[in-house]
Amino acid sequence: SVSEVFDQHVRPFYIENLPALARAYPGSQRVLTNLRESGFQIAACTSGDRQTQTAALQAIGLWEYIEEMQTPDDSSFGKPDPRYLTELLAKFPQGGRVHHVEDSEVGIMMGRDCGAVTFFASYGNGTLSGEVQPDFILASIEELPMAILKANAQLSAMPLS
Repeated sequence: SVSEVFDQHVRPFYIENLPALARAYPGSQRVLTNLRESGFQIAACTSGDRQTQTAALQAIGLWEYIEEMQTPDDSSFGKPDPRYLTELLAKFPQGGRVHHVEDSEVGIMMGRDCGAVTFFASYGNGTLSGEVQPDFILASIEELPMAILKANAQLSAMPLS
């Protein structure tokens, strides 16, 4: 079966070769450090399995920034079902505004349906068809802090309905 091939061949190859093949986007560690120091909590909501995604984040030096991670191993839901992200957000009981960075339209849809401010990572692997509109489009992760400030200013200026 496909899952047996993945489990026995693809995942082991991927995990073994990650340190040589994978790199974080330039500026990722600096941005995540600054966000964390500014009081943001950082979580990952991924379509990849927990073992592979943990290994990938460890290989690129970003695992230490992730407080919680949602994977298909943790849920009966998946993107774009908003319940998938809601389960992750429930692990942060203090709540707060959610800033959701994605490189897929299904992820943008999920974030939007949860009331998050959505940021499309155009530097990632996905593309926009024009049918899904994120709140912001990022050309690099280094644009994220300024985009968050802009989003927060816009939201603060909106009249209450």
